[in-house]
Amino acid sequence: MSQSQHDVPTFILSLNDLAALRSIICGYLAYVRRAALPSQQQLSQFRLLEGLYQRLSAIQPNTLEIRIPLMASEIQALDSALRGFSAFVHQKVQPSQERDGTLADLERFRHRLISMLPTSQV
Repeated sequence: MSQSQHDVPTFILSLNDLAALRSIICGYLAYVRRAALPSQQQLSQFRLLEGLYQRLSAIQPNTLEIRIPLMASEIQALDSALRGFSAFVHQKVQPSQERDGTLADLERFRHRLISMLPTSQV
């Protein structure tokens, strides 16, 4: 599905969000590649996430307001990465207030991201 420039939602990030998102994407891709043979759909998501990672990495650290236009397919790929990363942390990191607070922040971030999708694609 082709989208015009007007239809592409823009996600606004802080520098901390940007750094966290880059780390999550990088970690998620590394983990999933080792976990199993990817399906065709996963390979497509990997390419989207790698492209998004490159776009995020190109943002200068002195940028005051970070606006990232995201296509629906990129939002869905990011949602998968955030859910996968969260599940990994939940499984591998000992329960603590810090872990649970971080996971709660991540879930709020994910909901903010998902709210950008048209309701027909949620």
